[in-house]
Amino acid sequence: MPMKTAQMHMVTCGTSVLANYRKDAGAKHIAAGERSTVDDPATGLVTPGNITALSSFLKTDADKKSAELNSIMKFGLDRVQHVYLLNTDTDEGELCAAAIEAWLKGNRVLVDRKRIKGFGSGNFADGLVNLRNAVVDIIKANYKTHFLYLNCTGGFKPEASMLVLLASIFAIPAYYIYETSRELVMIPPLPIPVGKNLLKVACEELARGPLFGKACAGFKDKWTKQTTRGDESIYDYMDRIGFIQESTSTTDGSSGIRLSTTGRLYLENYVLSLESLP
Repeated sequence: MPMKTAQMHMVTCGTSVLANYRKDAGAKHIAAGERSTVDDPATGLVTPGNITALSSFLKTDADKKSAELNSIMKFGLDRVQHVYLLNTDTDEGELCAAAIEAWLKGNRVLVDRKRIKGFGSGNFADGLVNLRNAVVDIIKANYKTHFLYLNCTGGFKPEASMLVLLASIFAIPAYYIYETSRELVMIPPLPIPVGKNLLKVACEELARGPLFGKACAGFKDKWTKQTTRGDESIYDYMDRIGFIQESTSTTDGSSGIRLSTTGRLYLENYVLSLESLP
């Protein structure tokens, strides 16, 4: 099996770039147009000139002008090898995605881009199905060769909930940027088992208390040998999604690990999922 060496981020694209551009003095260069729909997709917005105008707008302070880029850049562009942009079925969405694509390619990031039919255009049910199918296809084609992430920042919130569910099903980290605090938030997976409930078992072991010395080394060795469906070790997966947190012994000051708050949230969610509804 090929060794994973790089990150691929699947990113839903909204229109924050265009909204911010229109607040800028250069807004006159892009016509407002009409919001496109499935029945009437052409608005004349997606032109080489408009794409250049938006991508040039991103040359400075890109993280402040694009919610999508802001979240991606938190990981460090040197670590993100490939980005898959999933834009709404609107010309505004396609224009913004094209501008983000141009900016990323200018920063030596590989980019694929796909307009998802029905996504964000008023045809909610079809758009949701098409978005799901596109994400599943990308995951199946790349999970053996890339560390996959789902970026739920751009686009619409109902569709973002579907992405969080898919992230849990396939044991892929999902993340989001809060507009107010600009903080990157890793969204803990829903209680859907990884392998044979191995993630739950590992979390339960670590939830018993911090581990130091030989106990810490033993835990790491045990769960490095167990893998997820994506053939990543359970320990590395827990660390990557923020379930493992460093801890310091109050007795001798030695370093160790403990289960993070999000790890405990995962266990609590698991218990809730087993409770019968009235």
